[in-house]
Amino acid sequence: MEEVTVILNGYNRPHCLKLQLESLKQSTIPPASILLWQNFPSKEIQIESAVLNSTNYVISNKNWGVWARFFFAFNATTKWICILDDDTIPGSRWIENCLNTQRTNPGLLGTVGLTFPAGSQDYTNFTRYGWAEINNIAPIEVDFVGQGWFFRKDWLEYFAKELPDFSEYSLCGEDMHFSYVLRKYASIPTYVPPHPISDKTLWGSIDGWNHGTKDALCDTPGQWPRMRTYFKELRKRGWKLISEIN
Repeated sequence: MEEVTVILNGYNRPHCLKLQLESLKQSTIPPASILLWQNFPSKEIQIESAVLNSTNYVISNKNWGVWARFFFAFNATTKWICILDDDTIPGSRWIENCLNTQRTNPGLLGTVGLTFPAGSQDYTNFTRYGWAEINNIAPIEVDFVGQGWFFRKDWLEYFAKELPDFSEYSLCGEDMHFSYVLRKYASIPTYVPPHPISDKTLWGSIDGWNHGTKDALCDTPGQWPRMRTYFKELRKRGWKLISEIN
């Protein structure tokens, strides 16, 4: 059986960590290792000792943003890595679903994926696949994925290319960036595995609307403009959308 390391990302939803661990215990393919990156906990954020005892963890005294967990993933010793946002509770067959998809559609996989019309120069007018909107019944190629990522560890070398100015983009853009560099440097596509409406055990996020809406990062003042700016920047660098390739 191929081994998988799961990277959990703690920030301001510590209650979700316990839910994530409970879900992973039910996984049909249990992770070989679970690593926790906790960004800048405040005095109000308390992580249960049971959670810490179930993971290998790093608690940072500074908020390094959304990119740090990908660099933390270099510590994994397995072939496969699964990174989950702090509002993402995977179904019991999510890892199984990803490994099966890698056999038929190898590439960067994610919980939610977006596609844009050819010629798009702005982060608008997109179609979203996965748990949140269109429940695809087969793997579907998308421009980039978010909320959860499943990939080969050796692909992290591409993630480290063309990094942005973190003083400007520390809190957004990692999702677009990973798909962009994989496509550019290794011709590796991005897919959303099957998310059939009839079987949530396959989903990458089974309760996303309840955990990721009120305090989601994209609702933070100033983040949408930065995301739109970074989208435009990657397009200027030559990021080709699948609507322009296929």
